[in-house]
Amino acid sequence: MLSALGLGPAGLSAHAQSAQFDLQGPTLEVKVQRAGKTLPIAQVPNLQPGDRLWLHPVLGEHESVHYLMVAVFLRGSTNPPPDDWFTKVEAWNKQVIDEGSYLVVPPGAEQVVILFAPQTGGDFSTLKNAVRGRPGAFVRASQDLNTASLDRDRINKYIHAVAGIADPDKVKDQSNTLARSLSLKVNQDCFNRPADQQAACLQQSQSALILDNGSSSTAQGLLNGPTSDLALQAGSTTSMASGLYDPYISAAFDIARILSSIHTAQFQYIPALSSDTNVEMNLWLNAPPSFHNPKSVLVVALPPVMAAKPPALHPVDPKQVFCMQRAPLVLPVDGAPEIFATDYGHGLTLHLADKNGKTVDLPTAPDAAQGGFVVPAPVLQNAALGNDVQAGVRGYWGFDAYTGPSFKLRSTNGDDWSVADADKNALVVGRDDELHLRSDAAACVDEVNYTDASGKPQKATFKPDGADGIVATLPLKDAQPGPITVSIKQAGLKDPKTVSTASFAEAGKYEAFTMHSGDRGGVLTGTRLDGVASLELHGIRFMPGKLTRTGTVDELELMAPATKPTPPAAAGAGAPAAATAAPAAAAIDPVAALTAGSHSIANATLKDGRVVPVAVTIDAARPSVALINKNVQLAAAAQPAPTLALKLGSADQLPLDGKLTFAIKSQQPAVFAKGESIEVATEDGLASATFSLQTGQLVLQDAKTAIATLDPAKSFGNSAFGRLRLRPVMADGTMGDWLPLATLVRLPSLQSYTCPPDAAQNCTLTGTSLFLLESVATDAQFTHMVTVPDGFAANTLEVPHVANGQVFVKLRDDPSVVNTVSVEGGRNSAGNHHARRGPVPAAGSGPAAPPPGASLTKAGVADTSMAAAPRPAP
Repeated sequence: MLSALGLGPAGLSAHAQSAQFDLQGPTLEVKVQRAGKTLPIAQVPNLQPGDRLWLHPVLGEHESVHYLMVAVFLRGSTNPPPDDWFTKVEAWNKQVIDEGSYLVVPPGAEQVVILFAPQTGGDFSTLKNAVRGRPGAFVRASQDLNTASLDRDRINKYIHAVAGIADPDKVKDQSNTLARSLSLKVNQDCFNRPADQQAACLQQSQSALILDNGSSSTAQGLLNGPTSDLALQAGSTTSMASGLYDPYISAAFDIARILSSIHTAQFQYIPALSSDTNVEMNLWLNAPPSFHNPKSVLVVALPPVMAAKPPALHPVDPKQVFCMQRAPLVLPVDGAPEIFATDYGHGLTLHLADKNGKTVDLPTAPDAAQGGFVVPAPVLQNAALGNDVQAGVRGYWGFDAYTGPSFKLRSTNGDDWSVADADKNALVVGRDDELHLRSDAAACVDEVNYTDASGKPQKATFKPDGADGIVATLPLKDAQPGPITVSIKQAGLKDPKTVSTASFAEAGKYEAFTMHSGDRGGVLTGTRLDGVASLELHGIRFMPGKLTRTGTVDELELMAPATKPTPPAAAGAGAPAAATAAPAAAAIDPVAALTAGSHSIANATLKDGRVVPVAVTIDAARPSVALINKNVQLAAAAQPAPTLALKLGSADQLPLDGKLTFAIKSQQPAVFAKGESIEVATEDGLASATFSLQTGQLVLQDAKTAIATLDPAKSFGNSAFGRLRLRPVMADGTMGDWLPLATLVRLPSLQSYTCPPDAAQNCTLTGTSLFLLESVATDAQFTHMVTVPDGFAANTLEVPHVANGQVFVKLRDDPSVVNTVSVEGGRNSAGNHHARRGPVPAAGSGPAAPPPGASLTKAGVADTSMAAAPRPAP
């Protein structure tokens, strides 16, 4: 296998090429005494100077070869040990067999190595010379043997635990828990097999395991340097086997290279891993020992001589809270596989303390299969503690006191449950939906069920949601909206707790409500906003208005009601009415208190009763202006074609061929801002024009007042008509409210009005663009009128007979205003072609018809000069 991985050097001995330590060797019994206390070797992670060691080799009664046991203390790779640090023990000696051998760890020692060698002449001196000649090789061998032994214990623990899993369906979950506890990575391909074959797959191939130590392997560290530097690298190279598929390849390769460097014709050195049980160090070999030259010397490592290093254990989830009524109580931990793989931690208890200061200590033990420390019985069964308890692991790590991780425990004690505020109206049918439930006893939940509107009980899945809640998933895909009762079963309680809530049809999405400071309303954006009944913000209730849809987004206008004035206080008895009467005081407007730049949360109430939160943003006040003056300039008279004069009936009317000069005053901000512009547009938005200071179209009279002139034909084209409005626009695009400006009208060209002598017959109105007329009448009330048909294309129109020199017309672009046309009764009349302004006379009150032969002047006044002259004689 080493060769297949490219790790087998040509000089590696045959026995070293086997990575499996599966040959059972001798047993060495060891006890350690420190400060009057004695522990078996299985509970000792480290030695210290002054420790008294009891060594007892167990070689069997029928051994045909006598073994010499040599105990050696080492003090670093470059400092050979003195002669008195070598202890020779004849394992066949009866006293040794009966009583064992004692030795004391000397000051300055760092490692302890035990050598087992077949008895030969000069064997002790040969072994001593080998160690003194290459101390670094044995230092490194000691380090690697200790690490490899721990790794082997981890893997054996895993394999034996997997073999004990009785339920095939639980193999994956429990094996993954074991792997986490022991810092192993398993071959996930085993879980692709049928459930009843997974455990066998995981046990059969140890190469399916990776030692997940998070550090590089010793073998890799050694391969990066020359063999001659092994002794110098011994104290600095990282531990073996991390990341290699066979957990013993690195150990076999590393130790074999080290020990082969001290190979002689008389002795060869082979490593022995130990598996400790109580006082016994059961030795395992990866090659059979040789009793012919070169004879095999077994190399065994005792724990290192160093200060204690307790495991850095920590809870898997430091925020998790555990239930005191649960049995067994499992407290998951992570970070130190040796707590699960060895007996170094012993005498462990769970120390509990409640808020009242009462304490209890309960026995506990680490369990790799369950992933943490286990307390077999319910904590409260024999401990009357409060509802909230702090618990911590205490005990010993070897000879030293050990304080382990801490946990939070909580009791049920009948605590009530409630639905989280955000979820009180959040359950939606047609899908699997989550319900957040709150209680101090959340850690004690065993099962969650619910009953929907159909009355059928159903099971819900759940998971923790912090220290005081769970998230239950309710399968509501086929459910109908209606009441729901959730049943929560807890450890330690006979009867479940219930919580009532309701499910609803899917609501819309409520993205944000935005309004400007100073406004009484704003816009809610989202989807399905037709279900909104109202929105409340800081006690202000906004009611829905216009709903529009742009693409896939709804926009709902919401307005707050106007503030009513506060009524005056009642007059005192006997007080004069005049003295007590006071003007109504303006009420404090809460809308005005909404300041720009603030962000908050409003509650939108839906029509089905649900209340949903909505993010609110108050933007800066929108710009505003006041229209303080305007003037319409009519177009000059066209020459030479004479037309009838049309008098516009309203000062707000602006002919398309005219011009409008208007003046505005800034109100918000107090002065015109840089980049601010004025937009003028038709009410339908089909035509618009922008006036700004930068382009010179907007001229400042002062910082607060500006004047602009609109040429509608030039700005809008010949098809623009209807009401015009203006609004200020800031440089960032913020727009103010629209203000009415004028009504844009297009005028027909009226050429003549011809009437027959018979008043009972209609007259004929001649002109162009007569389709711009909506109707023509002989009186201002339009009791005698003719309506111009849609799409009228003729140049003549029959109209009622007029006798007083005036015709009343309504324009199609502004049919609400009555306009007048001055004509000479029954005859052709001529005047200026453009519109004029003048009051609209009441029916029957217009000027008298001019005498025969009179005409209208450009000013529209009858000229009778020609009528006064005598007619020539015939």
